[in-house]
Amino acid sequence: MRGKPTAILITGAGAVSRSRSVMERLVRAAHGEIVVSLALTTMRPNDEAAMLAGEDNRVTAERMAGEAARRIPLSHP
Repeated sequence: MRGKPTAILITGAGAVSRSRSVMERLVRAAHGEIVVSLALTTMRPNDEAAMLAGEDNRVTAERMAGEAARRIPLSHP
């Protein structure tokens, strides 16, 4: 990957943390630069505070993915 900025987005119904860890390890092993790593679920809360405030979990996932996308650089030196 030669240092290319990389975004990792893992989605799943429930437990996704192991998948995220495995993907992060693979990107690092391939010499990728992890800009953002995000694991979102449909069955578990993605953000406890948002859930308690009444935000739908899928809306939370979309918001979090959008925020993560804005952190990804558009160009690479």
